[in-house]
Amino acid sequence: MKFQIFTAALYASLALASAIPQPPVGGVSALQARGVDIDNKPEEDWVCPGKDGKTVTYKKNEINAAITKGVELAKDGKQVSNGNDNPFPSPIGTPSSLPGIPDKYKDAKNVQHFPMKNGKGAFNGQRPAKPERVMYLHSGDSDDAEFIGLWTHEGAAKGQFLQCREKDD
Repeated sequence: MKFQIFTAALYASLALASAIPQPPVGGVSALQARGVDIDNKPEEDWVCPGKDGKTVTYKKNEINAAITKGVELAKDGKQVSNGNDNPFPSPIGTPSSLPGIPDKYKDAKNVQHFPMKNGKGAFNGQRPAKPERVMYLHSGDSDDAEFIGLWTHEGAAKGQFLQCREKDD
């Protein structure tokens, strides 16, 4: 009898646990993410040069979460800042200055950038902002964005960027 009660309680708790809403992935809920359509989504994780010859890896879902957060902020007419950096999302005035940017984006007028964040959630003004930025196309209050790539300030001249790359398996 004790076994049956224990077993029933265990199954009931498992059923309840699976019905509990899960926290948002990358700081963007599934409902919010449905409102943003990202073209050219990264198919792999990305690696950026880091300090002391190390690298920083960003998972593709972290990249998508950053783009989604940037688009949602722009659609709401908002920006975030850590107090020291420019507010984000913000436009890249001269995309052709980004090393390695594909030709089709060099003269684009709507290239935006947004800080990356490892782990839980998207950037929301934490201090300090990571030096890595996701670059994407986005205009006005559109739900559409197009992933371009990741760049970092780490190891670059002041105010400049170095290109990150897709992670090799």
